[in-house]
Amino acid sequence: MKSLLKDFLSASKTVGSRYAIELLSSKYDLSAGEMEARVKEEIEKEIGLKFYQSIVAQLEKDNVNVGKIGVTDITLPCLRRAFYQKKYGEAGMTLKDCLTVWIGRQCHETPVLDLHELELSAKFGDVEVFGRIDEYGSSLIIEKKTTRKIPKEPHEHHIEQLKYYKCLLEKNGYPVHAGAIIYIDVNSAEMRCFPVLFGEDSREVEKRMVEKARELKSYIEKDELPPRTVSWECEHPYCRFMFYCMLDRK
Repeated sequence: MKSLLKDFLSASKTVGSRYAIELLSSKYDLSAGEMEARVKEEIEKEIGLKFYQSIVAQLEKDNVNVGKIGVTDITLPCLRRAFYQKKYGEAGMTLKDCLTVWIGRQCHETPVLDLHELELSAKFGDVEVFGRIDEYGSSLIIEKKTTRKIPKEPHEHHIEQLKYYKCLLEKNGYPVHAGAIIYIDVNSAEMRCFPVLFGEDSREVEKRMVEKARELKSYIEKDELPPRTVSWECEHPYCRFMFYCMLDRK
């Protein structure tokens, strides 16, 4: 905390904030208006810094499964992003990125079904896949997504994510008969729920999931960069590893 703000808070304890401004105006050779503006500026900086420090600390605390291969790592089309995530963790995130992730996690705090934020893992031969299911109950699964524009139809990779979660749940003895993806628009404060019925053979889904998990595991163990997959995700702010990706000319 800067000395000006410390002086203001200290003086305010004795004479109140109004007279503290007048006292500090003389000390710093500023008008009362200028001093008030400086104090407000220092308060804004101090509170903003503490807010972002708290967010980053919370994200780091929640990031306990970074060493595991998760469903979210293998759902998106680009394994290179997942590789960077395992290698660099949260490095490369801007403050805006941190705030966006934090807002998304806050929306997951409210339980909807019987089991909330259910963490599961399952071994498939030589590879283990981890997942955190947003909501599960009565053989239903729910995945919640924050967005700035609700799509007309659920994104394919979100449906795929739900299918992978179904595999993990059933592997752990939880039956799944249907699911839903809830999109929450943080701009308009609207939500829409898309029901998902699972028609694809679970064995085919499991095979696809395990193949991607095994492929990512191999790249990580060899410390070998996966090939770049160019998609919509390459556009900022979806991939914060674009800088590393462009430097690695492979």
